[in-house]
Amino acid sequence: MPIHFISGIEDKESFDKEVISHVISDKLSLRNQAHIHISINVSVDSLESESFIEYCETIFSLNKGFTLELNFNNKHFDLEKIRIHIKRLRHVGVLFTLNDYGTECVSSDPLLGLNFDYIKIDRSLISAINDDYLSFCFLRSLYHKLNKFLGNTVIIKGIENVNQLNLIQSFGSVISQGYHFSYPLPLSDIDQNFESKKPQLENKPSSITPPIDRFIYNLNIAKNDVELETALSELKPQDPFNLLGIDYNNFDLHALNTKYQELLDGIKSPSILFTTNLMKHCNFLCILRDEYGVAIYNNKKHIDYLECDLVGMPVDTVLARFPDYQTCLQLDQQLLNKKSDNLISNETIEFHFTIS
Repeated sequence: MPIHFISGIEDKESFDKEVISHVISDKLSLRNQAHIHISINVSVDSLESESFIEYCETIFSLNKGFTLELNFNNKHFDLEKIRIHIKRLRHVGVLFTLNDYGTECVSSDPLLGLNFDYIKIDRSLISAINDDYLSFCFLRSLYHKLNKFLGNTVIIKGIENVNQLNLIQSFGSVISQGYHFSYPLPLSDIDQNFESKKPQLENKPSSITPPIDRFIYNLNIAKNDVELETALSELKPQDPFNLLGIDYNNFDLHALNTKYQELLDGIKSPSILFTTNLMKHCNFLCILRDEYGVAIYNNKKHIDYLECDLVGMPVDTVLARFPDYQTCLQLDQQLLNKKSDNLISNETIEFHFTIS
């Protein structure tokens, strides 16, 4: 529907209610309705209305599998009221998407505080990435800001050719949409299209844990001892092996920030990137333990061999299950007491199997 037609509608609430009613009716006609999740664009003006929220609570408590997409269109709204209304509709299973992030939203960062389930990056930021390197770098920086640092689930829309798809896939595992995948389909083709292609996106409520950067941010903005203690208690479970070196009895914020920056710099160093890639993809069993013998990492081959993940498992529990693990701990102590950084030991692994 032309955008100029929608923008000219005066009674947006009634229009949005009518659209929702039609979309739900269409979905009920599908064979695979239980497995198909549908997004509906609605006006933010409607989301400020109490009567609209009551309508949505009623209709979506009976009909599941819907996301409401919001475009703030360079306007200012009562964000606190919208936050409360979003929370109410989440109770009946509705998800929310912030649409056209990056261009259409004035002062868009405050909108991120509404904790959207998905954020769609505006297609205008995609169009030039296969012709202009700076456009590509800007899009990559924006994606990592939203996904890596803020922990949001990001959708990049407007993918129209394979070159654009290849470029955004260099960011990592990216959810994308655009004419490269499919043009708009008539309702009659949706079931057939669903059955012929495995869905790429499971539309489930977001349960992403905020990245550790967010917890450190909370520490830095703590205004008093109570807020500081709260921030520390929230951070501690995120760093179970205290890689940040925090002294919780005598907390030093400057020392934390310095250590965190050192860790970030170290992660990006060529030697660390090579080592972590080697441990992850090597053709041997790999495990890292702390000085107390608790595993802090074991690669997939190690997990598959023991048929369990040892990370964080108490040493006594591991020994009860694998008595020979004591030999590994003894070798660790020998290495810790040596002046060199390596220790070679011959070990025998027994396999028990039957041939039928």
